[in-house]
Amino acid sequence: MLGGALKTSVNAKNLTATTTNFYFPAGTWCSVFAPVGDCFYNAVSQNVSLASGLDKSFVHLREGYIVPMQDAVALKAKTTVDL
Repeated sequence: MLGGALKTSVNAKNLTATTTNFYFPAGTWCSVFAPVGDCFYNAVSQNVSLASGLDKSFVHLREGYIVPMQDAVALKAKTTVDL
């Protein structure tokens, strides 16, 4: 968890697993980099099964929060100093 609103999920224990259970606190969580509408609701904190593998990682945002993002390509930024 990064603060109370942003959560990353990466399987680093079993690299051959096809699914992994990830803990999510209660609330509505939406995938940041998936198609619009890829959200789920947990009434209570629980584990959620997500696809797993070397090429799978997830970033979820809790409902009611925003995270500003910058387009480094459009800004022609190559370092943090450029931003």
